[in-house]
Amino acid sequence: ANDLKVNLQEEANYFSSTDGLFVHVEAEVLDAALTNELRLVVQLHEDSLVSPQKYPGGSSYPNDINVNYIHRDVLVGTIDGRAFGQALDTDHLDANGKYYFNYSYELPDQYDPTNMHLLIYVRDHVTEEVYHVIKKTLD
Repeated sequence: ANDLKVNLQEEANYFSSTDGLFVHVEAEVLDAALTNELRLVVQLHEDSLVSPQKYPGGSSYPNDINVNYIHRDVLVGTIDGRAFGQALDTDHLDANGKYYFNYSYELPDQYDPTNMHLLIYVRDHVTEEVYHVIKKTLD
């Protein structure tokens, strides 16, 4: 059974003329038994990146290095600089019991927005359990 304990909704807009990314996230805790601190994390990932990859000795690649290896889902960082997220606290809580977060971020020039996505999730700060995840492409 899918027992959703935290509901996440997001709206993200990328503007290529300014490389501006604007993200709005709504989080609602559905399970009152969740008493540990919960945190919202918004990560930026590169879908694929061609870069050298070293292999253990004896591989079929020259010098045990595949120079055209495709790395997948490469973490670039978080869009707010908080690796462990922001607390779902009273600063983000509205009268209806929902938490709201707004972010603005300028995508660095070296990244192609058509090859990027966000991972947005809520995690338990004590147990590290992840309750809900959204993957959102930028294009």
